[in-house]
Amino acid sequence: MILGPILTYSFIFASLKKSGRDKSVLGPLIISFLFLNMIIFISTELLSITHALNAINIKLTWIIAVLLSGIAWLLLPSKNQITDQNNAPSLKISEILLILGILCICLILFIKAAFSAPFANDVLIYHLPRVMHWIQDKTVAPYPTHILRQLFNPPLSAYFQLHLYLLSGGDHLSNFPQYISMLLGLCGVSLICTLLGLNRTENLLAVFLAAYLPSGILIAPTGLNDYSVSLWVIGLVIYVLKYIEKNQIKDLAFAVTFLSMICLTKIHPLLLVTPFIAVLLLKAFTNKKSLILMVPILLM
Repeated sequence: MILGPILTYSFIFASLKKSGRDKSVLGPLIISFLFLNMIIFISTELLSITHALNAINIKLTWIIAVLLSGIAWLLLPSKNQITDQNNAPSLKISEILLILGILCICLILFIKAAFSAPFANDVLIYHLPRVMHWIQDKTVAPYPTHILRQLFNPPLSAYFQLHLYLLSGGDHLSNFPQYISMLLGLCGVSLICTLLGLNRTENLLAVFLAAYLPSGILIAPTGLNDYSVSLWVIGLVIYVLKYIEKNQIKDLAFAVTFLSMICLTKIHPLLLVTPFIAVLLLKAFTNKKSLILMVPILLM
């Protein structure tokens, strides 16, 4: 049943590419993961209301998600895009070395995430313990505990671990939300470089440096949520840049959604993204159609 989230993600990605609204591959990869996390959050909250948070209902949820996303992909009209990839210059030796270096560290971290048990201190103190409580109680409602972090810390990353636990029957996939977020974060770094006008070599160098952050290497194959929230911050930056450039409502909507995901994952990065929130507010108030989307930002 672990194929449920994988198939749903694949259908969402295929639908985004089929719609032809984004010429790149990197943008739809991140947006598909955003929709996947929205499904996880909404389904978890709804099932918790009636104390129906169990393996059977989670599996049914993903069966429905696969069917709906598959139907959407089939019914969505295809828009062909003309690409000029054949005219792209061949890779330089330096670029090949950078790509190999990126792939090497990603492979090493994948092996670490796949074959090591959750071991980080915070994971063992409150990330996974609250997942166990939620499974036992069949709801994410507060419960008696002397470790208050289990109750008040934002839960989105733990919700992902909860779904993986109930789908697979164990905690052996608990490291993957963080690892996947790391991979998509590197895609986001590349997309930001493209939006800023960097060339291919500079783009690859930026991704290489991001992949080899010492602290990132330590936490990528763990069950923490630092890379998860980093992905949402990167997504916010991407769509703030797009909104500034194109002034389109959909970019503002995605930016607000990424900001919401930050709040649902970890609170501290809100201090870092305050300048981007200010830019959104200033830019949106120049467009009357954008004012309605400012409500979530003002509430947060």
